[in-house]
Amino acid sequence: MNVRVSLGGDTVRCACPTLYGSRPLAVGGSDCATPAARSSRAPTAQLTFGGAGTATIAAGALLVSDPVALPLSPLGDLAISIHLPGDLPTSFGIIGR
Repeated sequence: MNVRVSLGGDTVRCACPTLYGSRPLAVGGSDCATPAARSSRAPTAQLTFGGAGTATIAAGALLVSDPVALPLSPLGDLAISIHLPGDLPTSFGIIGR
């Protein structure tokens, strides 16, 4: 997914909420990059959660990644890829897998 940041800066943290989820959600390997870097196949910044490459978000909870050094200008774009390895019920509202 592509998101627009507001302030910009030199460090990124990604928040993954399951505020309306009714069961835990497994998160596999995840990364982020600027869209230009991703389209040029430049290396991406791997996301970790408490130092681990994978995590499980409890139902109704919020998971925030560890900080990643990635300079972004104000109102810049960020491309985030999150692998969801498990079976997802339609109630999660995620389509296009």
